[in-house]
Amino acid sequence: MPSLDKAVNLKDIQTTLERWKKGSKSYKSAVSVFKKLARVANKDSIIESLDKLDVTQTEFKELQSATLEDFFEWRDPAGFWLRQRAL
Repeated sequence: MPSLDKAVNLKDIQTTLERWKKGSKSYKSAVSVFKKLARVANKDSIIESLDKLDVTQTEFKELQSATLEDFFEWRDPAGFWLRQRAL
């Protein structure tokens, strides 16, 4: 098993973090994972550097909404139409 002293370093972490777009949920998650790795490796200087990063999520996926009737129709189409006829 490789030594964590050699395997965990700030330069490699910073290079890897460049793969994710800042402000995305993935970036925030990656920073969190690297902080945990740095804690396991007892790398306080890396933790301090990662703590300085702004990991605020600014990009969000557009969520779809549905009515309760739509949900029931998707879940049980036959039962939904029978209930509607009864009304």
